[in-house]
Amino acid sequence: MKILTSNQQRELEACTIANEPISSQKLMDRAAECLYEVMLLSADLDRGCLLICGPGNNGGDGLLVASKLAKNPELNHLRIEVWSIQCGPQSTDNKAAFKTLSKCQNVRLSVISESGQITSPDADLLIVDALFGTGLNRPLTGLVADVVRAMNSWPNQILSIDMPSGMMGEDNSGNDSSTIVRSDHIMVIHAPKLAFFLPEGNGDCRWSVVDIGLLEPPSEMDIPFRTIITEELQDLLPKRPRFSHKGTFGHAFIMAGSEGKMGAARLCARASLRSGAGLVTAYVPKCGRDVMQMGEPEVMCIVAPEEPHLSGLPDLSPYSAIACGPGIGTGNETASLLKLLLQESRVPMVLDADALNILGENRTWLHFLPRGTVLTPHPKEFDRMFGAHSSTYGRLMTQREQAIRLGVVIILKGAYTSVALPDGTVHFNTTGNPGMATAGSGDVLTGVVAGLLAQGLNSGAAALLAVHLHGMAGDIVFERESEQSLIAGDIISNLGQAFRRLSESRVSD
Repeated sequence: MKILTSNQQRELEACTIANEPISSQKLMDRAAECLYEVMLLSADLDRGCLLICGPGNNGGDGLLVASKLAKNPELNHLRIEVWSIQCGPQSTDNKAAFKTLSKCQNVRLSVISESGQITSPDADLLIVDALFGTGLNRPLTGLVADVVRAMNSWPNQILSIDMPSGMMGEDNSGNDSSTIVRSDHIMVIHAPKLAFFLPEGNGDCRWSVVDIGLLEPPSEMDIPFRTIITEELQDLLPKRPRFSHKGTFGHAFIMAGSEGKMGAARLCARASLRSGAGLVTAYVPKCGRDVMQMGEPEVMCIVAPEEPHLSGLPDLSPYSAIACGPGIGTGNETASLLKLLLQESRVPMVLDADALNILGENRTWLHFLPRGTVLTPHPKEFDRMFGAHSSTYGRLMTQREQAIRLGVVIILKGAYTSVALPDGTVHFNTTGNPGMATAGSGDVLTGVVAGLLAQGLNSGAAALLAVHLHGMAGDIVFERESEQSLIAGDIISNLGQAFRRLSESRVSD
């Protein structure tokens, strides 16, 4: 699903008005009709609603929704209240919508022009937030800031039209979070907004897209951001032909572990097997041999010459994919090993954890990365490699730039893990839950990527499929148990169910 910027959304609306053709007022009425129908199906309107409408076109949408609610004879029992907030000049279409609403008899319409008029509504009314849409470029102040702070203090459920008022469409790093509506649900017009996927946007709420019939974006519109859609991944699943053997599905090489950190190596290797790799060999220090051999009997083992950590590079020719980094430490010998790996490897690689920290200490080595290498940093690891960032938005921009410049795939882990591809597209994953913020979860993801790479998927496909399946497995754990109790091993144990869900979804289509 494409994610539009605020400017792109406005361009698309203007394009629809010019080329459908349709007047802006009729397009607003069509949008209001779609929003109204969604509210009838899914909103809690048992007692009524208070629609808080601004002076622009987002407010016009709210005014027309109120009109449609008022004109429905089956809803005569509902209390319909509307606040028209006078905080600036009304748009032409807003004026027309206000005139339409003024003709409705069973609506309590209040014009709010100063903060002293703000009163708390009955707690059982649904609040519909239609103050502002995508046009903001600075924090709210004055009357509208007071209205938003009041809304956030009320116990009522809040439903926002298009986006929470006060939120900017993209970068909210300089915004005032107290003046962003804390919505319970957002009825997003046409496409989600980038701010929903970034923590500064205060967008930790549910959203659903409402199709109002805008034209498809023109081919010249550059839309780099999108969400990962399950159905789009189904054909990426590696096939399992009947006449096949373990060699058919590749050989993953896992370079992981050091004294006290062999759990990372085991998790990574086991996840690689669970992701379908036909063979997995782990390269571990002497101290980790028994840990790996006894704990993971399906994994073959090569032992490094040093006792506490990895050193020396073995023959890489038998392997079809390599994972390096979980628990390896950042000592000089390990760093030298990584540098040699970057220079010698001829197969797809995924680098994580301490491999990324070593790169952060030796940034010139980033230019040694083979094209198509997959990097899986969390924000701190990312900043060690590419410099400090003061906002998630800034980090996202750098992620995209570096993926293009280096020709690599960067998986930036977070609540909505983003996958930046060398072609400049960035894909946000929507599976997963906060319970996955637990030790070893990243090691599992690295193993999944390695297992998929070993089976012949290209780095972009492997990354997209891995983050989605990884999050899906975490969601399956949550459904059965809880976020609090979730551990990394649970994710591995439920990868099979995640693969099955994805596969059965494809069959059902």
